[in-house]
Amino acid sequence: MEQLVTQFSSLEVILVGVVAMSWIAIALAMTSVAKVRRQEILVREGLEDLRRAIHTSNSGLVGMGRKLLSIEKNVAVKNAGKTTAKHAKTAASDTHYTIPKAESRYAQAANMVNQGLSVAQVAAATGMSQAEVNLLAMLQRPAVETVN
Repeated sequence: MEQLVTQFSSLEVILVGVVAMSWIAIALAMTSVAKVRRQEILVREGLEDLRRAIHTSNSGLVGMGRKLLSIEKNVAVKNAGKTTAKHAKTAASDTHYTIPKAESRYAQAANMVNQGLSVAQVAAATGMSQAEVNLLAMLQRPAVETVN
């Protein structure tokens, strides 16, 4: 073994050392790549679980919102015969809207959204938050538009 080492020049010894260090670096890099791939798989699975949970939640919320609107419209229709002419819906200006007493504020807001009033106008007239009015406006769209 000593004869073998003495036969190598100093440059050859350096070259052998560099090659050995290169192999070690490659082994460490491959180990790191394998760990990153495992983490990527875990993140993708977690993301897919999250997407499914969000979709399920959104579907349930949209369904409940539509059901509430349906119930409120039915109540509004039943009470419509009891209203008088002075309670008719009118938009006197962009910022003023007469509120019919027989309608619930959600049914009223839905009607205002359908008339083309802005979210801010509807929120100001009904006392609802803009987030509620935005949700209501989304629920007013046909089901085809809400499904992605």
